[in-house]
Amino acid sequence: MALTTITITGTFTRPNGEPDQGTITATLSEVIQNGTTIIEPTPILGTLNTEGKLVNESLLPFTLVANNDTATEPAGSTYNFLVQLDNAPVRSFSAVVPHTAVEGKIDLSVLDPA
Repeated sequence: MALTTITITGTFTRPNGEPDQGTITATLSEVIQNGTTIIEPTPILGTLNTEGKLVNESLLPFTLVANNDTATEPAGSTYNFLVQLDNAPVRSFSAVVPHTAVEGKIDLSVLDPA
């Protein structure tokens, strides 16, 4: 079975309704493997575009591989997210990016326990 790619969405706004600016970095907690595919815990940088929407550095959808596919080992890995928004305290959280995300997409707010 192959790894499932999931698009992480999100729109960030300031209290006054204007688009926020900043970055979101996701890093696996450990190496994961599915068959012969190995994914190292390398930081993956997302940024907010001029509309406050989460995109990758090329302004394309921000994607991560699901870390709970049936054949992915080890079980129990997470992504560590670092959220750095302008005019807001830096925050971090850990979450599983589920392979069962509807239409292959999930909003970051669903993953964030805050």
